[in-house]
Amino acid sequence: LVAHWALDETSGTTVSDSYGDNDGTTTFDISTKTVAGIRGGGMRIVDADTDCIEIPSNSALNTVTTQGTISAWVK
Repeated sequence: LVAHWALDETSGTTVSDSYGDNDGTTTFDISTKTVAGIRGGGMRIVDADTDCIEIPSNSALNTVTTQGTISAWVK
């Protein structure tokens, strides 16, 4: 495991990496996107042009380009 973003924040513009040090920054106010999740809270991201989460560059994340798994619960 390299990173884990639960996306269960309820305010601000930071999504925390609960595994490592790869916190992301949203282009939106999280409090306007919170919804009930399967386990705890979640975020409703509907517009790919304006609802973005930027994760800073980190060499630990480079393994994703050669091998690895990305998973998400999407409703």
